[in-house]
Amino acid sequence: MRTSLRTLLGSVVATASVVACAGKVEPAPGKLEPNGTRTEATHGTREYGNGCATEYWAYELSSDYACKLSTDLIAPNGYRSCPSLCGDSAASCSVSSGSDTEQRIWRTADEPCKPTAAFLLCTKDASTRCVMEGRRPDGLVATGRDAFRDVGCYFAECAFLEGAAVIAFERLVIELEGWGAPAELVERARRAEREERRHVELATALAHRFGRAPAPVVVGEHAPRSLFAMALENAVEGVVRETYGAAAALYRAEHAADPEVARALAEIADDECRHAELSWDLARWAETRLTAAERDAVRAAMREAARELEEQLGDEPPRELVAIAGVAPAASAKRMVSGLREAWASIAA
Repeated sequence: MRTSLRTLLGSVVATASVVACAGKVEPAPGKLEPNGTRTEATHGTREYGNGCATEYWAYELSSDYACKLSTDLIAPNGYRSCPSLCGDSAASCSVSSGSDTEQRIWRTADEPCKPTAAFLLCTKDASTRCVMEGRRPDGLVATGRDAFRDVGCYFAECAFLEGAAVIAFERLVIELEGWGAPAELVERARRAEREERRHVELATALAHRFGRAPAPVVVGEHAPRSLFAMALENAVEGVVRETYGAAAALYRAEHAADPEVARALAEIADDECRHAELSWDLARWAETRLTAAERDAVRAAMREAARELEEQLGDEPPRELVAIAGVAPAASAKRMVSGLREAWASIAA
């Protein structure tokens, strides 16, 4: 698996020659009924630093309708219901619990429905210069820094996100041990944690060289989660975003004009390829322990993440970042996503 994925990433980068972003929403929503009757939705934009933002429309749902939609939308091609639910302005849609945070509800068909307040969130990406680097743990508090302001800010944000990835892998190691995962997977997660610490050092040194410093990493309290919840996160943060991140890291290492930057990025890129491979192997291991309905939900989350990622790559990075840091222009970034689409489809089928 490792050789084939690394070969694929190299091919993707050669052909081409940062994201889930999540944040607060406080809707005072309209209402949507099963018969299509609706009142005007709340419309706004959630901004949460790093250039990441999402434009949203929120509708309150009855408990029964929320249960139906939360199941329908994870079915293969379920996303095609979004235009009829949201209108043509939205690019994606999901059922969310609570009114102050976006927390998607993925209810499998064989799970009982628990009455709860829920909302239909219709969204489209409104990001400008959104940086993606490594896994993001639940509860990560964004810096609010414009990462594309200059080269120093860019590497400071990379160091911040690499620090967040350290926490994500620390948590993953504990969870894998608790679920009795193969020792080889646990050790690879430990190694990834150590490598992310090294990435923090490398990115911080580059930030200091260009006159900036990373913000401290702040995360909220982490509640125990199920294997299914981990598999959902791994599908989005690992199989999709970390795999794209590995390809983007290889691209940067090959295109950075500054020799010191290129050396640091080459070390990071090699590690990120291993982290992407770990994500795919985790997905395959978890799949053997999930129900059929849970596997469908994981695949749906993966397909949605791939669509959202492609939507977030439209902005052109500043010229100095393209030259000094090797950041991919928008057209090259989209070619990399296109090259990965078949691989994602093979595991999300």
